[in-house]
Amino acid sequence: MRTTLTTALLSFAAAASAVGQAAPPPTDVVLPQRGTLGPDGEIVLTGVRVGVVVDDRVARTTMEVTIANTGERVRDVEFVVPVPDGATTVAFDFHGSEAEPTARLLPADEARRTYDEIVGRLRDPALLEFMGSAAVRSSVFPVGPGDRQRLRLSYEHVLSGGSRRIDYALPRSELLSVAVPWELSLTVKTKAAIAAVHSPTHRFERIDVSRHEVALRVPEKAAREPGPILLSVLLDGEGVASSFTACPDPDRAGGTFLLVVAPPRPVEGGPVAARELTLVIDRSGSMKGAKLDQVTDAAKEIVRRLGPAESFRLVAYASSVDVLSGPALDATPENVARAEGWLDALHANGGTDVLAGLREALAAAPTPGRVPYVLFLTDGQPTVGVTDEAAIRAAAAAENRHGHRILALGVGADVNTALLRDVATVARGSAFFILPGERAGPKIERTFDRMRDPILTGLSLGVVDAVGDDARHRLLDLEPPVLPDLFAGDEVVVTGRYRGTEPLRFRLEGDHGDRRRTFDLAVRLDDASPSAAYVRRLWAGRRIAGLVDAIRALGAGTASDDPRFVELLTEVVRLSREHGILTEYTAFFASAGTDLRDPDRILEEAERAFRRRAMAVRTGTGAINQDVNLRLSRLGGRLNRRNAFYDERLFRREFAGVQQIHDLTFYRRGSTWIDARLLDRPRDLTQATEVRFGTDSHRALVDRLAADGRPGLLALGDDVLLLLGPKAVRLRADPAP
Repeated sequence: MRTTLTTALLSFAAAASAVGQAAPPPTDVVLPQRGTLGPDGEIVLTGVRVGVVVDDRVARTTMEVTIANTGERVRDVEFVVPVPDGATTVAFDFHGSEAEPTARLLPADEARRTYDEIVGRLRDPALLEFMGSAAVRSSVFPVGPGDRQRLRLSYEHVLSGGSRRIDYALPRSELLSVAVPWELSLTVKTKAAIAAVHSPTHRFERIDVSRHEVALRVPEKAAREPGPILLSVLLDGEGVASSFTACPDPDRAGGTFLLVVAPPRPVEGGPVAARELTLVIDRSGSMKGAKLDQVTDAAKEIVRRLGPAESFRLVAYASSVDVLSGPALDATPENVARAEGWLDALHANGGTDVLAGLREALAAAPTPGRVPYVLFLTDGQPTVGVTDEAAIRAAAAAENRHGHRILALGVGADVNTALLRDVATVARGSAFFILPGERAGPKIERTFDRMRDPILTGLSLGVVDAVGDDARHRLLDLEPPVLPDLFAGDEVVVTGRYRGTEPLRFRLEGDHGDRRRTFDLAVRLDDASPSAAYVRRLWAGRRIAGLVDAIRALGAGTASDDPRFVELLTEVVRLSREHGILTEYTAFFASAGTDLRDPDRILEEAERAFRRRAMAVRTGTGAINQDVNLRLSRLGGRLNRRNAFYDERLFRREFAGVQQIHDLTFYRRGSTWIDARLLDRPRDLTQATEVRFGTDSHRALVDRLAADGRPGLLALGDDVLLLLGPKAVRLRADPAP
């Protein structure tokens, strides 16, 4: 039988004990991506600060780690950092120690032996999560009692990507239980102009230094989100810049994809397409006082920001409709002053005829060559005129003959959030809400600023085969199903599923100024990788949000046996359970008392939640929170590993009882993590083969999961039920007796 280094070390320890020799005290290991590993937890990781500089195709990552010895004796410590393959060490040092610092870069095969050795020595499987990656390992150094030590490592590696794409990855733990305090900032410098920067894993704040340099900072809350940090930089050039990532389905020919598209270079000297803005202001009696003052002040500022080649209309509605002028007005100083006077004269009274205001905005044909936008503001729900939600939604869709984009903005807690979202979504727009006590003006202005410099409008996405024939049958379940306009400095994120493995050619069409343009994006599907499993979860989260939107649109009067409701509800439950994606309607999945093997009970519980919340609650903070959750899920292009959402009181909630590792989902029941694939195989749950840490079977399992690209399963917990091939395995992290 092959003897591994781990086996040898374990045998040595046993032999030493047998002859009465005391084994040397174990060395604590600092693993910044995970924490500290040691026998008693006296070495504590207090902070990790990471700075990354991407200079075209080369990234230098500098990691500064602070640790503290909380014990009363000197501890021996070593530093182990998983790094990307191909990395080279630039510098390593630490302060406050007498030892001379040294560190070695270990390629993946040698790092594997190091991981084995440390795991066997410390009896802790934490490092197994990074099996298969290279590592930097330092020499052992002492840390005195009560001392703090700061370590600093810099490494460089060449980044992958296409001719107009640069990808950066920072390895980190996927486990929800890991809460290392990280600080992370990145600087990206490129020779070509930067078209877009996108991360599917973490939120960042961006500052554009120039067209060739951006500074990124990951906020503290986002930096504490688990998982590797992935970043794609799309470079400017001819046509659109794009990023395509695919994950194959494990059981059929096809898979799931993530497509990010950045706009082509704008025309020098100004926006590609001038805008024509129609501002629609609710002046009903409930707007009296500060609300109307804030809205009209924001309207003045928006009109002032219009460019000289742009135009505007002003509409005010209550029980009746008023307009500043019939045709749109050019944004000249004289017309801006005229608009300010008209806005100053508005006063609030009467009911809220939402449809009348919408009809007035949508009826006017836009000025040729200008892109029509509607900024629709209201603080309530329809009270006069047509008040039926379905009728208003249908009329707004049918009467938008000129292709106006609608941005709906609800002020206060009394708006019908579902209605505003539906009206905006079908018009290639979106809805936003201003909470009670929140200042309306700044949010209205930020919403308007999102419409600056439209580069491609009226977008459509299709697919053709190698000879240019329509191949739409190969794509399904696109999210979003209707693409928004593409603005300068922005990007469109599309997820979906594909059939087959032959190459695809996406065809993106849109209006670019005064002409229609077509862009072909050729992609290879044989590059699809199980390591991109996050793409499946991104798509599933957006798909669930789209289905929830459809359920909300059905309304409270929908019968339980309505086939539309049954189909939507069943698919939400299936996707949620399979991918471990919790919403406010399916949060009960995480409850220890929920039997996920009972589909009938799960559907009953989900139906109650949807009827009570999604279908019945249309106004108030309990409706606003639903809209916020749906917007973040459907339009966001990032993972939500903690299943965080806002409840009806607008408090953030998150769950630790559901965990995604690589491409699999696990549910915690008691101290056991259960592979979601076993939920439909109850016999396997009781007949699983037990594998204990440190045994030959465990080492064989390490080899198999590392080869499959799933080593993180080994570090999930003390008790894991896993489907491995046709059989279930119970992985126990505690050593064999």
